[in-house]
Amino acid sequence: MEAEKTGIITKVKSVKDFFVLTIVDGEQFEVLSREFYNIGDAITVRGETQARAGVLQVVARAVKKENEQIRKQIVDEIERSVKIVENEPMIKTETMKKLMPDIFEVAKKIVLAKKLNRFAILRFHGDADGIVGGIALSSLLNAQKFQHNSAIYSVRDALADINSARNNFMPLVILVDFGANEESMQGLELLKADGIETIIIDHHPPDKNVENYAHFLSPWKVDGENASKYTAGYIAAEVARAVGADFSNLVGASLAGDKSDLVGLKEEDRNRALVLDYLATYSSFGNSLEFYREVLEKPALYESMLRQAKEKLESLRESVKANLKKREKNDLSIYLLNLDRVATMGEFPSRGKITSIAYDMVKGENAIVIGYSEKFIIFRITDEAVKKARANEIIEKIKSSAPDFVESGGGHEKAASLKVRKGFEKEILEEIIKAI
Repeated sequence: MEAEKTGIITKVKSVKDFFVLTIVDGEQFEVLSREFYNIGDAITVRGETQARAGVLQVVARAVKKENEQIRKQIVDEIERSVKIVENEPMIKTETMKKLMPDIFEVAKKIVLAKKLNRFAILRFHGDADGIVGGIALSSLLNAQKFQHNSAIYSVRDALADINSARNNFMPLVILVDFGANEESMQGLELLKADGIETIIIDHHPPDKNVENYAHFLSPWKVDGENASKYTAGYIAAEVARAVGADFSNLVGASLAGDKSDLVGLKEEDRNRALVLDYLATYSSFGNSLEFYREVLEKPALYESMLRQAKEKLESLRESVKANLKKREKNDLSIYLLNLDRVATMGEFPSRGKITSIAYDMVKGENAIVIGYSEKFIIFRITDEAVKKARANEIIEKIKSSAPDFVESGGGHEKAASLKVRKGFEKEILEEIIKAI
């Protein structure tokens, strides 16, 4: 059957005497051509169509390279074909009403990226919130997916992504639940310099320059008071919902994982968040988003992991209690916890989770909990104490007063962390107490 197709080349590979060109015109086709064409070229091909292994191919008789105007028309037509469902938000607050237009814009960008067969990299933070966001977005486009266990998108990360994106069509990088802080700006700058589009979905306090380098989808753009409560996983679920994908059953796990009180949570939400955090601890064993989804859907395996996670948390409570040291300052109770005496490297629970165990013991007080180890200092601040001391503001003071000893740091007003030079954690602790 003869056919004529006009589209944009998104992939090229060589097979024997032919070049196999993947072209898009809203749908994808393969073209078998004896002539080589570049990725990004717009072409019109005439030839015989045939289906092989479920893929529609056109065996070219004639190929014509089109001009830039035709290429732009193809992109415009594909963009016009993108349909977004402009729902009311699942959590009906003024913040979300203001944020929905940006959510729809990001949803449209992601659908368009799929229709154009763009090369995409999806990095999600390795905790319950980031994993929920990753699951939601991975359903919308084909992407290389990476769990990211740092809050920072580093120069090393950027160079790895630039290398992966080489010779690929219109590369796109999506970061979920991290990457908007000051320490990530150099990495983001490199992506922009290489012409790579970046989308960040995050709910941590951002650096003022983030929008110079990325499309930044965040509650901080519309709400400076309660923004952190609108988790990245929830916002990503709203993006997916605008495309018709329903992940509302995982929103509670995202909120529970970051202790957000936006809505009343069920025990099931807290349990799911706990299982995801448990799995994320062992991500070096090859966990993937597909694996996370499978575990949540396998009752016996899920219950086994939940039981193990709860037992590990319970077994640490007495040790945490025994190592918790109390100091008083400015009508605040400051609890210090040496995490190296409690935590086991590479095992669940993480140092952050252990600090949260201590927080749960004193959360009714006017208290700050500080967990510390050789390289990290972790803050948890109660509802009453946050009126006097905010973790992210304390961290900014320490970065200014002791820049030679702080490698990175950031987070929320009630939960944040610092990475310090090994061996200087006690000196930094004293600086923190002075700052409080």
